[in-house]
Amino acid sequence: MYQENVSKKILTYKKQCTLLLFLLLITTSVSAKKLKLRTCTLSDGQVVLMDKACPVNSQVGTYKKPAKKAQTQNKRHWHQQSATEAPKKQSKINRQTSNSRSKHNSELSINLNTLLASVKAPSSWYVQSFSVPKGDAITVSPKRLIRPNSLKTGATIKRFANTVKNFKKPAFSVAIDMFHQIRFDENIELTESEFIAHSKFKVFNVHYQKKRQRQHTLKIVVQFYVDEDNDDLYVVQFQAPKTHWSRLNPIKNQLFTHINL
Repeated sequence: MYQENVSKKILTYKKQCTLLLFLLLITTSVSAKKLKLRTCTLSDGQVVLMDKACPVNSQVGTYKKPAKKAQTQNKRHWHQQSATEAPKKQSKINRQTSNSRSKHNSELSINLNTLLASVKAPSSWYVQSFSVPKGDAITVSPKRLIRPNSLKTGATIKRFANTVKNFKKPAFSVAIDMFHQIRFDENIELTESEFIAHSKFKVFNVHYQKKRQRQHTLKIVVQFYVDEDNDDLYVVQFQAPKTHWSRLNPIKNQLFTHINL
């Protein structure tokens, strides 16, 4: 009895192995079968790639692998360039150097001490000088300042000499860039802008209001003095809370009138 049970189990095991081997062979043959791809042009004109029969009412085409693009350009290192190519690049560098060459004469710039001496401010206000990126500045304020950017009420006079050297741009281009920074600020509302006749400089200004969170709205006037012949730019700015503008406007007029520009 025991031997019969063992024989039945062995026979069952052999049948299972035979079935597993058969399934493995079928799977291997199917996977090894070459995949046939078709291009099917549908009724709406769309071309799709399929591995089975195309849908009804569509045109059948044979799939072709796209041909590799021929490399027409030979990549060369800098030391493999021909002698005729080098002068072209060199001439371009020379043109850039000549275009950015400054015509600035430091003797023609207005001295910072001269500007300081021309400031007419109330006796109780503080007049200070600072260094700013690519230039220098004078501040006029009822409070002593640690840095020029902390000014809330009063004036700032900034001098940027030799803009071609320091900004890589002529003075008028630098002034326009500063104007655009004001113009495209979402917290700023422009109220007026105008050109002003001047014997030496190209002068224009912009009047605007700047909204500040949880603080009074500032009213600001910025006037740009552009020395195109010497690549110098002078920027005079006066600001005050809108609620105090009418009271401080005479001081603004005095500063703008007497500054030596």
